[in-house]
Amino acid sequence: MPVLLYSQLTPHSGSLTGNLKDALHAVSAPPLFTRKKIVDVKSLTVEGSYNYLHDTSGLALGSFKQLQGSWTYGTALTLSVAEIPFDLAFRANNGIYTNNTPSLNDLSQFNFNKEKYLESIRAQVKDKLDPATLANVANNRITAIRRKYEQELKAELNKLEAGLGRGTAGKLGLPEGVANLSATDESSLQTALFSPKLREQYKESNAALQQMLLSKDAVALQSDTMFKKHSATVEHYQALEKAYSTIVNYRHRFRDNKLVKELQESLPEGGDYQAYLQQPGNLVKTAKQNFSLTGLQRFFTNVTHLDLGQNALSGNGSAFSPANLVNTGLNAGYQTDKASFGFVHGKNNNNNSWLQNGLTSAVTNEYNSMTGFTVGTGSASPVDQTIAVNLYNVRSSNNNNGLGNQMLSNYLPSPSHSTAVVSLHTGLQLKGTHKLELDLSKSFGSFREGAYYDSSNGKSSSTGSILDGGSSNYAAKINYEGDLFETGITAYVGKVGLAYNNPGNYLLRRGESQMGLALNRQFLNRKLTAKYQFDYRLQQFDPGKAYSYTSISNKWQTAYKFRRNNKLGLTYLQTSYRSVLQNASASAGGNTRWQLDGAYQVKRWRKTIMNNTSFSWQRLKMPLLDGGSFNNSSLLLTHTSSIQLKQNLLSVSVVSNNSNNKDYYFNTSLFSTECSYAYTVRKYLRLSSGVGYYANAGWNKQLGYTQQCSVTLSEKWDIDLQGGYKKAIQQQRAELANQLYLNSNIRYHF
Repeated sequence: MPVLLYSQLTPHSGSLTGNLKDALHAVSAPPLFTRKKIVDVKSLTVEGSYNYLHDTSGLALGSFKQLQGSWTYGTALTLSVAEIPFDLAFRANNGIYTNNTPSLNDLSQFNFNKEKYLESIRAQVKDKLDPATLANVANNRITAIRRKYEQELKAELNKLEAGLGRGTAGKLGLPEGVANLSATDESSLQTALFSPKLREQYKESNAALQQMLLSKDAVALQSDTMFKKHSATVEHYQALEKAYSTIVNYRHRFRDNKLVKELQESLPEGGDYQAYLQQPGNLVKTAKQNFSLTGLQRFFTNVTHLDLGQNALSGNGSAFSPANLVNTGLNAGYQTDKASFGFVHGKNNNNNSWLQNGLTSAVTNEYNSMTGFTVGTGSASPVDQTIAVNLYNVRSSNNNNGLGNQMLSNYLPSPSHSTAVVSLHTGLQLKGTHKLELDLSKSFGSFREGAYYDSSNGKSSSTGSILDGGSSNYAAKINYEGDLFETGITAYVGKVGLAYNNPGNYLLRRGESQMGLALNRQFLNRKLTAKYQFDYRLQQFDPGKAYSYTSISNKWQTAYKFRRNNKLGLTYLQTSYRSVLQNASASAGGNTRWQLDGAYQVKRWRKTIMNNTSFSWQRLKMPLLDGGSFNNSSLLLTHTSSIQLKQNLLSVSVVSNNSNNKDYYFNTSLFSTECSYAYTVRKYLRLSSGVGYYANAGWNKQLGYTQQCSVTLSEKWDIDLQGGYKKAIQQQRAELANQLYLNSNIRYHF
């Protein structure tokens, strides 16, 4: 049956109550989804794997030398409830990284899949709404907006006409249709309002008035018939000028209306509405206006995310919101046209702050729980603004209160305390592609057990300034993105106070000032690309600025595309370091790298050979805590060639690194070459075999072999088996001399 628009069914819906309109819409509009099952299981997968790594010397594994291997298992489920998609997963392993605390590696997840839900709605709308009908929807919305402007315009013109004097007979004498804002020809409007005869009359009357004002007194003019006549002509003409200005202003307001422009650009004549439906806001509005949805379905169109279990938190647009953390708990968000809301609550499941953050991190995350909420603007707002409050609870690692908490480290003892972080994020989409973001944050802390720390002074100071020696507990960042003169530009500047503490984001280093600039431009019909990046960071470790760390980085990249698959690129990176740590003595260092890389194809034996080559030189000097420095210079060459032989792939790779380092295994002088062949034996069986030669200066020379087997049975079973062995033919060190590894993975799809 034909789809009837809600506005067509209820032409006078503006006078109806909300409940009556909803009831009428539910009865008249067809359902968007034709429900088959309330709960529909889309897919179910069960998976298990086992990894075995053995160094025959028995030295490489250190304290894990008794380890025979690691195993994992899990299951994943995709289902829909009332056509709303959800993903469920459970994974576990034998606790190799958790110091014999296996419960920390039981990873359970339950997630609402918003992208899949929008895609499902988009498919139904495209299938049930033809382009002409959807174009009619857009035109009706544009007409409704235009009529609202026209009503306001007519009220303005009537007000202007009511203010005319008696001599004009109280009439502007406007032509029919001047209040029609769909007309765009302003010159025709001007001609219709100001005829040549009227202009001439105005000039004559205006000149006569000026002469009469000079020759007669004001009292005599009040009874002068000709003065009244000329005054009425001038007043009428000036009123027409005001009317013309008012009409033009309303025409511009209508044409510049953001929604009108989106509708006109996204739905040109002919019904090309694909781009229009790609916008989530437009898609949801179209679905709600033309179809009936259940209450649950309508609710989830506004849910931005719903994650339960163990999920990594994202920045959510703000530089100071929790990021890069594994959270076990609840994280949810809801957004309407007018407002947005968010809530997060979870527990930390990481027992090793150094393993997660690295030894150079100035921020630890030894917290055991966090709670946060966010409020902000809605999807229809031109400004993206949110206020977030995150609360963290940190329990002392050396005071478990008899709870037997093994999650907290003993190597970084910290007193029990609570920390709160309040952050404001503002995003402005300026004209064109320009975008400006401002983030402000303030942290509060309270330590217990008589501890004396930064919150005692720095966090309680009411006179602290973000620019005052970095001792404030405030932080701020400004970021700009846009295009100027066909050049992509990103610029940012930020400051983090020395006493600022945000355990939810370990990327924020206390006492750090930073600024950066990135430029990106294409030349020669987009064949040549040039990029530049600059980054400056200064971290002060104490209020007296006696200890500091500075880095300045410059990076240049250029790439030229000769043909579709033939490219050449050049990269230059230079970073300078300077630190003042021990006895206020400065130590300096740097990192310099040149890299040339290319991708190209050649024809041989009626076959296409795909090649990738890179050549790089690097010199590294890093200051050490003892006052010395780590120096390294290396020259690296990599090359890979691949050729397609029917359905099989033959690849050869070569790696050569010339380095003055002989101790660090991953940066010694080395030469290695590998040859692999991936081939199909049966329709369900695919194999890959490879051989290689490996020579590491100061370590060993080895020969290696690897074999992989992938089996698919009845489209239900996926079995992957892989094994490899490296044998030292010339041994210099016993560690990693002979290596044997096995990997198996079994997956079953229900």
